[in-house]
Amino acid sequence: MSTKHTLAARLRDLQIEFKLWLAAWLAASAALVASLYLYLRPVANGELWRDYLLARLLDFIGLGAVSIPGWHTPALVVQFIKDELSPALVTIWDRDFALLLQSPAYALIVLSLAFLVFFDRKA
Repeated sequence: MSTKHTLAARLRDLQIEFKLWLAAWLAASAALVASLYLYLRPVANGELWRDYLLARLLDFIGLGAVSIPGWHTPALVVQFIKDELSPALVTIWDRDFALLLQSPAYALIVLSLAFLVFFDRKA
């Protein structure tokens, strides 16, 4: 390889490496969200908990007033659950929602630690 192509080759390698790390982050985030979801899902009211988290997510991203075909308006679901269930249970479910929202950041920390442990070894 000639010397004039080394920068282009290095940039291509960095682009491939970035895409691989991004794919690893997305996979780790998805696995962490799925495992947290399965761990936190209550036995009683599991479907109601799932609907509440989905409604809270849609309300969080700004789609709370949009009527979902085949379902309900997310803001109304959140309000109904907050009115009908005990405040302690709703507080626990809000903590579950916050934990699920933070899981991509946790996945980034896990990938950083994995890089330091497995790939950044000085020989």
